[in-house]
Amino acid sequence: MDIVYHNENYQESKLTAVSINNRSFNYGDGFFETIRIFNGTAIFWQYHYSRIEKAAKTLGFENLPSSTNLLKIITELSKKNNAPNARIRLNFYRKGQGLYTPDTNEIGLTGKCIALKSKQFTLNNKGLEVGIFTTYKLSAGSVSSIKTNNALPYILAAKHVKANNLDTALLINNNNQIVDSIYSNIWIVKNDILHTPPLNSGGVTGTMQSFLTKMLNTWGYKHITKPLHKNDLQYADELFLTNAIKGIQWVKNFNQKQFNKKISEQLLNELNNYLSSIT
Repeated sequence: MDIVYHNENYQESKLTAVSINNRSFNYGDGFFETIRIFNGTAIFWQYHYSRIEKAAKTLGFENLPSSTNLLKIITELSKKNNAPNARIRLNFYRKGQGLYTPDTNEIGLTGKCIALKSKQFTLNNKGLEVGIFTTYKLSAGSVSSIKTNNALPYILAAKHVKANNLDTALLINNNNQIVDSIYSNIWIVKNDILHTPPLNSGGVTGTMQSFLTKMLNTWGYKHITKPLHKNDLQYADELFLTNAIKGIQWVKNFNQKQFNKKISEQLLNELNNYLSSIT
């Protein structure tokens, strides 16, 4: 049975309907957050809630549930779906109607749980093949770091991936800087130093990205934040992607350039060791 959450109610997904007047449907007036559950524990929750708070404040949403209450919703969804290892997606939207001007800023919330088998992060056996999506360029601004319900640039990038038999695509901003990929943040390794784009370059601020940035020095890795261009990738020793659901994925091919996975494997081991201490 697939149990979902909608504004204080848990019910079967087939019984849940969203109004045709829903502002998220009509205007993309909302944002979402995706959380990984390991052994019943929502990992990196403090980073997720920080991003949720920032999004709600930026978009002017009111009455955001507290961190404790949202965590209870997530935990209960996991239990009701008998899924101690899962992917939880929370959708936040502005209630009420109105045209471009909303008649209320009250926040609405839905939640969905997808059970996953893995009890830890696993590195992809087959390295990814990636390309650059240039048809639509991201613009840096106050909402660019938020996972808004208007994901058209990433949808168009995903169509590009499918049409070109790639695994994923990298997105660029108006300065032709590489800022993120469809589902993940991007990292390169050159001479054992890790590089990732600045948070204000136009990509989504990743929770895994934030966690790794905090932990890299502790784990003995050098890290710098700098704008990334195509040439940086061509001369990199390694290229990998990070997100909250899959952890770390290594890239094998970009524009006929092949990469190794030494640092990717090391970081994944560090990540799983950390998780085993908190779950």
